[in-house]
Amino acid sequence: MSSADSVDSLFDPFAPEFAQNPYPTYKRLREEDPIHWSPLGFWMVTRFEDVSFVLKSNLFGQDIQHLLTRKYPDHPNIL
Repeated sequence: MSSADSVDSLFDPFAPEFAQNPYPTYKRLREEDPIHWSPLGFWMVTRFEDVSFVLKSNLFGQDIQHLLTRKYPDHPNIL
């Protein structure tokens, strides 16, 4: 089993143990696959520096920026 396979088998957001305590899964993703493509069809970015870069960068589209600034217009730390 490759490292990616073990991460994929670990990340199951529908598993009861994940719902009870997701933090060990997030820790492992940060360490082994910090920018992870989920078989469920989305990217997971798990390190603060990477998340900050994605949210601030024009390389990744403006949809998330528009959503966040519309939902939290007065928040000083959004973008």
